[in-house]
Amino acid sequence: EATSTPQPLVFKFDCSGSGTTKVTVTIPLPDRSEGITFAFLKECKAGEIPGFDVTLSAFEPGVRGTYAIKNGEPTSAYRLPKGSELPLAVVREAQFKTSFYLQMSTFNSLEFEAPVASSSDSFCLISLSGDAASGGWVDDISSQLIVNFNCIDSGTALITVTVPLQVQDRMVNSTFAFRKECRWTSTPGFDVTLGAWIKSERGTYAVRNGAATSAFSLWDPKAVVRSMQYTSIFYLQMSTTDEQDFDWPTVESSESLCKVRLAGPASKGGTARPTSEKPIALVAKYDCMKTGTAVITITIPLGPWNEAAF
Repeated sequence: EATSTPQPLVFKFDCSGSGTTKVTVTIPLPDRSEGITFAFLKECKAGEIPGFDVTLSAFEPGVRGTYAIKNGEPTSAYRLPKGSELPLAVVREAQFKTSFYLQMSTFNSLEFEAPVASSSDSFCLISLSGDAASGGWVDDISSQLIVNFNCIDSGTALITVTVPLQVQDRMVNSTFAFRKECRWTSTPGFDVTLGAWIKSERGTYAVRNGAATSAFSLWDPKAVVRSMQYTSIFYLQMSTTDEQDFDWPTVESSESLCKVRLAGPASKGGTARPTSEKPIALVAKYDCMKTGTAVITITIPLGPWNEAAF
C-alpha cells in the first residue's frame, strides 16, 4: 500500500556471466488492470570462471557476504592481501575448523584438482578434508571443503586456499584468503592414557599435558583400533598434584560407516585427579555399518577457551 512515506524496493542481482540484460519490473495497482511497468539495463561482469562459486555455511544465493568466491574471483572479504591490507574475513580463535562449499551457479560442470592451502605462519598448521579435498567435479550440487587448524602458538595467520580448475584446455587457479586467530593453550599435567599405561612411555598416552601425542594427532593419526575391537577405554588423570574439571566430552566420526558414542564415568564430565588416585574412564563404543576406515575425534572441554582433543 502506497503511503506518503517512501517505501524502498530493493533488487538483488546474481550474475553468473558477463553481459547486459534488460530487467522489467511490474507493480500491480488495485485501480489499474495493467499496473505500472518500468525497465532498466543491468550490466554483469563475471570472473574468469563464470558460475564457479565457493560459499560459506550460511550461504544465501545472491547475498555476496555469503560467498568466498563468486564467478571464480574472491569477494571483497576474501581478497588476497595487497601490501599491508589483509582480508577482512576472520576465523576466530575458538574455531578449529571451517567449511566452504564448491558449486556452480550455472548448468555447467568443471573438473578440479585437489585444492591447496597454505599458512603464512608456522604456529598455525592446516590440513584439508571433506569430499572436495581430493579434487573431482564441481556442479550445481555443492562439495564440502573443510579447513582444519592446529594452533601451536598464539597469533594471527593468513590462510590462502587455491582451487585448480580445468577450464577448456587449461588450468585456472581460483584463490581466496582469510585470517585465522590462534591462541595456544595447554593444560600442564592433564593426561589421557591407554589401558596399558606406563608413566615413562609416551606411546601409552593419547594426550600428554593437554596436547595429543603424535600417534593420536588430529591431522595425521597413526593409532588404529582394529576391526574386531568394538570398544576403547581411555583414562583421564593428572600427573601433577592439581585437579582439572572437564565438561562432557564429544566424539565425531569422519565417515557415516562408523557410528561411535561415549560411555563410562568420564562421558558426562567430571574431575581429573592426580595419579595417586583412581583415574576416570572414558569408553568409546563403535558400531560399524560398512567395511572401511573412519577417523574418530574425541574432544574434552577443559574450560571456556581450552580443550584437549585427539
